[in-house]
Amino acid sequence: NIEFDYMGYELCSQYPYDTGEELFFAMTPTTGNELLVMKFNLANVGGSDCEIDMFSTGTSFAVKVNDGSYAPVLTTLLENDLSMLVTTVPVESGIEVVLITEVQAGTQIDDLTIYVRAKETNQEIQLQ
Repeated sequence: NIEFDYMGYELCSQYPYDTGEELFFAMTPTTGNELLVMKFNLANVGGSDCEIDMFSTGTSFAVKVNDGSYAPVLTTLLENDLSMLVTTVPVESGIEVVLITEVQAGTQIDDLTIYVRAKETNQEIQLQ
C-alpha cells in the first residue's frame, strides 16, 4: 500500500538547512566531505492509514556513488530518516523521507545506487 519514489539528491554542508529555534537536530559532514541527501516520497495508495516501522524491521541501506564501494547510510535523529522511520502515513497522502551519507567534497555524482537489505530479500536499486 506504499509507493516509494526517488525524488533526487542534493549535496550540502548542513541538513536540514533551517537554523530557526524549532530545529532540534542538524547534521554536518566531517572535514573535507559533503552530505549526500537522497530524497524519497512515500505515498499511501491503500484504503487506510499505513503504519511504517523501519526501526523494528531491521532493514538496512547502503549507497554506492559512481564506481565506488557501498557505504552504509548515516543513522540520524531526523524525524524523516527512512532508515529509522516510525510513523503513520494517512490514506491518500505522502511524506518526504531521506537517506544521508557523506561523500568527498566536490564529488560529481554520475551514478547512484542504493542497496536495501531486508529480512528475506536484498535489492540493488539504480537511482541515477
